Amino acid sequence: MAQVSPDELAEQLRRLSLATTQYAAALARAMNLGMSEVLAMQHLYKVEGFTIGTLGERLSMTSGAVTALVDRLEARGYLQRHPHPTDRRSSVLTLTPSGVNAAIEHIGPLFHDMAATVGELSDLERTQIAQLLERIIAIQRTHAQQMGAAGQRSAREPKND
Repeated sequence: MAQVSPDELAEQLRRLSLATTQYAAALARAMNLGMSEVLAMQHLYKVEGFTIGTLGERLSMTSGAVTALVDRLEARGYLQRHPHPTDRRSSVLTLTPSGVNAAIEHIGPLFHDMAATVGELSDLERTQIAQLLERIIAIQRTHAQQMGAAGQRSAREPKND
C-alpha cells in the first residue's frame, strides 16, 4: 500500500466525520427520530448505567433539553427510567425491549460491519489506530468544550442591536 501523507490522512478523517453525520441523518430518517434522539439511542445501545446527567454531558445538552429528549424516547417506548441505586435524585436510563430491537435493527448492522473490518486488522494496526482515534477524540472534545465556553460567554454578553 502506498504511503499516505499527513494531509491525505487529515482529509480522510474529515471525510469520516462527514460520513458519520450523513449516517446519523439517514438513521434519524429511518427511525423517524430527530438527530438528538438517534445520538441518545447510539449512546445507550449496549451501555448500562447512564443517568440523564451523563447522557446530557455526552450529547452536550442542558438538563432541560436532555430531560425533554428522554421524555420523547420514553413516550415512543424506546427508553425507561429506573431509580438510581445510590442517588435518590437520579434515574438510570435503559432501552426497553422495543428500544433494543430498534437499535439492533437500525444501529446493529453498522456496528457489526465495523467490528468485522476491525477484526481483519493485526494487533499492531488496531493498537496504532486506537491510539490515533483517542487523540482525535480528545481534540474534538477540546474543540467542543471551547465552543461551548465561547457560546456561554456570548450568551451572557449584551446584544448591540
